[in-house]
Amino acid sequence: MRLWLIVLLVFFGAVSPALANTALFDQVEAKSGKPLALEQRYQLALAIKAYTDVQRERDELLVGEIARLTLLPAPQILFLAQQGGSLLAKIEVLLKRKLPAGDAQQVNAAAAARQTALQAAREKLVSRVAAIGGLSAQAAREILPKFGL
Repeated sequence: MRLWLIVLLVFFGAVSPALANTALFDQVEAKSGKPLALEQRYQLALAIKAYTDVQRERDELLVGEIARLTLLPAPQILFLAQQGGSLLAKIEVLLKRKLPAGDAQQVNAAAAARQTALQAAREKLVSRVAAIGGLSAQAAREILPKFGL
């Protein structure tokens, strides 16, 4: 199965994350030129889970804060946050009004905290994938976006 198809199927819930992990393992093996041992696969799965746990936690914190400030529905906020760019600008366009200065500062602070935490978690994931798979950090960085990481 093609890699892009697996990624789409995981995104839409049609394929389990385990199959996506298998595809990621295949990519790591291809880049390193060596098969991964079962323990390495397990360690990679744990590293991916740790990253996705941080991502989910930071998304929940951001959505909770913004929902409290704007009364927008959580799924809509999460969608906007995942699109990148200025979350505040997107919210104000959606609301068709400017937020009060204090609320705007809180939105920006929550978005910045999420972004900082996700960048740190991603760098940790890159380091773990590189170390476990015997890859350079650059090679790990090239693989991860293919899996939404």
